[in-house]
Amino acid sequence: MVSKFRTQRIANARNGCLQMIRANYSDYEMFIMMDCDDICSPDVNLDVLKKYLYKNSWDSLSFNRSEYYDIWALSIKPYMLSFRHHKNENAVLNNMKAYITDLLSKVPENGLLKCASAFNGFAIYRTNKFLNCNYDGRVRLDLIPKNYIYNNVLVNGQKIEFKEYGGIEQSFNEDCEHRAFHLEAIHKNGARLRISPEILFN
Repeated sequence: MVSKFRTQRIANARNGCLQMIRANYSDYEMFIMMDCDDICSPDVNLDVLKKYLYKNSWDSLSFNRSEYYDIWALSIKPYMLSFRHHKNENAVLNNMKAYITDLLSKVPENGLLKCASAFNGFAIYRTNKFLNCNYDGRVRLDLIPKNYIYNNVLVNGQKIEFKEYGGIEQSFNEDCEHRAFHLEAIHKNGARLRISPEILFN
């Protein structure tokens, strides 16, 4: 049955891709997940890709952009929850965008930024760290320690609320599908999620 919730439909589709990898390519060292719209249509900077591809400092690697746009998938202390789960979501969105832009600007040369979830349209994964995990389009507070949730409330100065967006009353039924996937890999496999400050798509 097709879910009425958009994020769960997306999660189901990505899980279908994972199942194909499990069935046919589980011995591959890495796989990628990407958004196949115009966000990944520019030329790829192969020098950036080559620089990080075989470094043993990450298990999931995503990349910066001229404007870091994918704030919905981002979980980085103290912003562990979706910006959408606040009354004034635009204020939280702007705070998170300024925060991640500042952090990435301060990463040392050839360094990476630690996070709990990031995608930005394209990410590379080490297969053995993620293949026993699943995408989930629901809010998974069970994967976020309570003190992190508390700190998220403090930094935003707003209580968390689960309100309608996307035209459907969400309650706990809608969240970015990448967050649960990444957090589950951290819990199960100690996955190291990192963001490169360099831009992959010109």
